[in-house]
Amino acid sequence: MDNSQLTVPYPKMFLFSLLLTKPQQAPTSSIPGIQVCKSCAGAVLHAQHLTFLEFHTSVCFPFQLQVFSFQRDSLATDERLNALEEEVRLLWAASRKYNFDLHVLESKAQDAEDRLETVGSQAQKMADIVTEQWIQIQRLEQALHITQMRSMNQMHILEGNILDIPHS
Repeated sequence: MDNSQLTVPYPKMFLFSLLLTKPQQAPTSSIPGIQVCKSCAGAVLHAQHLTFLEFHTSVCFPFQLQVFSFQRDSLATDERLNALEEEVRLLWAASRKYNFDLHVLESKAQDAEDRLETVGSQAQKMADIVTEQWIQIQRLEQALHITQMRSMNQMHILEGNILDIPHS
């Protein structure tokens, strides 16, 4: 892990300055034994302070860096999760719209198919009527032809009778 990219609450220079500073000296006393004891206590406190700072620097600081890294990764993960959730919402909206459009198109297709069946049925009825009328026309033409033939035969017979009648 690259520590230079992490954001920490304490700059490195601040931690090093804590290592270099000494704890505050206690007020001095006029009794020599107490003065020595105070000096020893100051030295012990300074040693403990250094030990604490070394512990903090060597043990706690890496853990803090790790925690900050986890927090940064968590924020990035949350942002990515929010982006994915928004994308899912948009996809659901598009899916609902496409489903609605598909339903409308299926309905229109069914209406068109029903109209086509109706028009097809009407066309078939018209074709049947035309066929029936055509047959009737042919029968009428045939009857006309037969009638014309009979008329011509009748006229020939009459003409022949007219010719056979003696003229007076």
